[in-house]
Amino acid sequence: MANDAAQQEVAAINRTVSATFGDPESVSAEHQLARGLIGSTIENTTRQYVVVVDPTLVDRIALQNRLTNTKLAVSVRAGCFPARELLRARSVLASQAWHPKAAAATYTYYLDAHNSTYRVSFAGHEREVGTALKEALGSLVTVEFGNRPTSAGQNILAGGRFNDAAPHYGGAQITPQLPGTGLLCTAGFTVVFSDGRPGSVTAGHCADNFVSYVSGANPYGFTEGRLRNSSQDMVRLYTLFQTYDHFIHTDPGAPVQRNVTGKANPVLNSSVCVSGSVTGARCSLTVTSLNGGTACGDGICTNGLFVASRPGNVICQPGDSGAPFYTQAANNGATIRGMLIGATPSSDTCLGHRVSQVESGLGVTVSTG
Repeated sequence: MANDAAQQEVAAINRTVSATFGDPESVSAEHQLARGLIGSTIENTTRQYVVVVDPTLVDRIALQNRLTNTKLAVSVRAGCFPARELLRARSVLASQAWHPKAAAATYTYYLDAHNSTYRVSFAGHEREVGTALKEALGSLVTVEFGNRPTSAGQNILAGGRFNDAAPHYGGAQITPQLPGTGLLCTAGFTVVFSDGRPGSVTAGHCADNFVSYVSGANPYGFTEGRLRNSSQDMVRLYTLFQTYDHFIHTDPGAPVQRNVTGKANPVLNSSVCVSGSVTGARCSLTVTSLNGGTACGDGICTNGLFVASRPGNVICQPGDSGAPFYTQAANNGATIRGMLIGATPSSDTCLGHRVSQVESGLGVTVSTG
């Protein structure tokens, strides 16, 4: 399913689904759900593209007929719950009012097409809040509590990403120069600001503006232009007398760095890689939604995130925030697809901004070579 021919078929199906329910890059997941689309997924064992809908809103047979003009088998199936109930559940999640501590909790959620329920992931200490949510929404949510693995990052090859000297690369581990002023995070990718300055980007929840970040013993950049709201979680990194180059760290593995040669938004049900400084580079993540993910923390929920997962595998952990999503390109190249914002406590699902969201939000352009 990951070969070029199959991905072309996937893209053709995506175009038909978008024409029916709205383009996920321009409309919200709620808009698509209100029109009857619960989600889609790839069944690798049967090599089928599965579209899950509310049969009271969608003519399944008509949609099936429109989707059969591809070489890839397509199945249009009825969801387990009607769209109106799923929209009600989404409203409860967005309100953060189901428990007195809900607004201060850290959690992620997205609508899982496999069982038509919202997968809501809390840290282990948020059990009281998560239990209250389950009581409020019942079978409309699948609530999980994390016991995050702690060993995944120990096998990372000791390389430049932990002591990233100028010219700086994306994927570097960055820490606040003054303890307590920000979080350990990962630099995303090199960008060019609107005034021509080169710099980098990372997640906005890492720190407020004007926080100095270092990579090991090396200055990396100050945060500036921070956006932290219901649709954006991003910030620029820049400092005078430092230089930035169009490479990202991709260790462990070979090569340990890749040259950024292009940019493109992720494609639904395609495969991507992510390179966090804690977990390391991980590939074969499947993009299961382009706009249905939400990450909540510090009383702010950021919506419209894309979702990528590799069930049963550790692919992203705390400290990976800001990491680049990418696909491998020829000649040790990389095509930037987005930036990591959040992860489930099970660490097998990542949520991120599409690359176009980062560029438009921060007024930057991905640097390529």
